[in-house]
Amino acid sequence: MKKSFIVFSLVTLLMAGFANKVWAKFSITPSRIEGKFPAGRSYENCFEITNYEETSTVIKISSSDRTLNPLTKDWFTLHESSVELAPGETRKVKYTIAIPENASGEYNAWAVFTGEPIANIMGGAGIAVRNSIPIYIAIKGTEKFDFEISTLSISNKNNLAFTIYLKNTGNIHIRTTGTIQITSLDRSNENYILPFNEIKWAIIPNEVKDYESKAKEPFVLQDGAYKAVINLTAGDDTGKKEFQHELAFTVSGSSVTITEGKIEQKSTVQPQEKAKPKKPRKLWSVEDPYNKPRKR
Repeated sequence: MKKSFIVFSLVTLLMAGFANKVWAKFSITPSRIEGKFPAGRSYENCFEITNYEETSTVIKISSSDRTLNPLTKDWFTLHESSVELAPGETRKVKYTIAIPENASGEYNAWAVFTGEPIANIMGGAGIAVRNSIPIYIAIKGTEKFDFEISTLSISNKNNLAFTIYLKNTGNIHIRTTGTIQITSLDRSNENYILPFNEIKWAIIPNEVKDYESKAKEPFVLQDGAYKAVINLTAGDDTGKKEFQHELAFTVSGSSVTITEGKIEQKSTVQPQEKAKPKKPRKLWSVEDPYNKPRKR
């Protein structure tokens, strides 16, 4: 395997404003690693961890691979498992990305930084802040952007909302964006546009997510007949998937009935089941409460 320290379109968010500062008063830079490598190449760089506490603190460091069928499990390596930081100190933690020969699609993982428990509540249980940094490395020349929609529903209760379940059927993470344009069939001057995934939330291959589109200012539709045109796109300059769908629906109070263009494919894409609540543990984890929502 060739080893190179040249960045192949690797994008890291280095701006201080994007550093993930959380309850335990430590930050990680960059907040995301995203890029494209040719197969068989490697890259090394560092995370920077800063302690904003008035006392020393220990940050535990680990990783979690999210790649579908990777050719090797050790393609992403963190060179330390923990660091102790004095007040105000910044330390660098080296990482290595080594993409195997003949790799395709995308290799992705989490780099996880966990602070010490910072509070005692509920009989001694501590709260530990866990800061997870996503890593997305696409294999240059093998990218496939694709997605499918399984279910679409409309709510007109308190605030008009379109909910769409979308599955990433490609081999690279996507940030599907677009618009939903709504037109009244009874009143020619009544038109609305709802944004789709305005914060550009990413999903990895084979992942399913429900996206809810609402107006910034809550409103409900008047009774009557409507048409909606959904335009979605995912991809970059190397490839793109576009999706357009039209549907008709009627509104009666808070009730909405789709009369044409209903989307419902129960066989292929279903929302993931939520895990059952577990009994309280002695160590709690809170992920980045001051930076939600943010792009992943």
